[in-house]
Amino acid sequence: MPCVHAGESPSKVFLQELKDQLQRYIDTKEGLDAKANSLIATAGTVSVIFVAFSTFALTEIDPRDDWRIVMLAAVLVVEMSATIVVIKLASDAYKARE
Repeated sequence: MPCVHAGESPSKVFLQELKDQLQRYIDTKEGLDAKANSLIATAGTVSVIFVAFSTFALTEIDPRDDWRIVMLAAVLVVEMSATIVVIKLASDAYKARE
């Protein structure tokens, strides 16, 4: 808490405290924005890597190895679901910024 110095009116001290609170609020919002942006970029990158790996693996797998295709499909579905959840959470952080 700021202390009132000689010659400072309580209204000036109150105004300064409000300015400090607003600045902390803005800093928090900027931090959320940066985190959300980072999460979306990371989710997009990981998604592309998994899709590329799965596509490569599916073209190289012998079609008679059904269990490998099922396993790759399951991994791809889980990864895409996780990507959607991460993007949803990150977009919620953007909404909190407004």
